[in-house]
Amino acid sequence: MIGDVNHDGEITTYDALLIMRYALGLETEGNELIIDFNGDGCVDSLDALLVLRRSIGAGITVSASTVVRSRKTA
Repeated sequence: MIGDVNHDGEITTYDALLIMRYALGLETEGNELIIDFNGDGCVDSLDALLVLRRSIGAGITVSASTVVRSRKTA
């Protein structure tokens, strides 16, 4: 499931944390197809924000994409 980084069957705030850590280079392991939540080819803070919003039941539409450092997916 896209966004379920730790493969526990749920999208949670912990998944958002793992995505942010990956975007910052603090985590090096992860399936980028699952981590790149919005499918734009970059793992960045926007992916973490969208997963966080999804995990708390908020909508996932955003109007701007200010990102913290990004890593291009392969």
